[in-house]
Amino acid sequence: MSNPRVRAPILCLFVLLLAGCSSMSERQCRSVNWAERGERDAYDGQSRERIASYQDACTEFGIQADVAAYNAGYARGLRLYCTPQRGYAVGKTGGSYRRSCPPESEPAFLEGYDIGKGIYSEQRRVSDLERRIRDAEKKLKAAETADERDALRRRIRDLDDEMSLAQRRMRRLQDEAAAAGYN
Repeated sequence: MSNPRVRAPILCLFVLLLAGCSSMSERQCRSVNWAERGERDAYDGQSRERIASYQDACTEFGIQADVAAYNAGYARGLRLYCTPQRGYAVGKTGGSYRRSCPPESEPAFLEGYDIGKGIYSEQRRVSDLERRIRDAEKKLKAAETADERDALRRRIRDLDDEMSLAQRRMRRLQDEAAAAGYN
């Protein structure tokens, strides 16, 4: 990467990304309700350590973060986040779990999260298999030899079998979620 024509745009992009990494603006630092920010961060599954980036950003403007208020809000947010229902919602949308729940509530969260994440994974699997079946069907229409057509028909059958299994796993997980009251 010794070419300046390549390096300059990359450097500019890097600088812009770094500038966008500031977690709070001066206006935000002055007007934030620290308890609400903590509660929202916890409810979104963010790490409690996020307060450190807020402190750094606000210190640049000569503003002190209210860590006690943030922590109190964070504790309230964790009580809302670390539930099986919230875990299910996070997992079902493909969200990741950042290990923010305390040990006493993590198992309940993970119970819902694992079911939701399983449904999300199976939905993605079914979509992928549907796409692969469509592709194979297009190839089947264009196939020129009987051997090609036979191979593609076998491939479509195999993909269809895989899709049926994925749909059954997904239905089982959906039934589990309904029985647990997550839906």
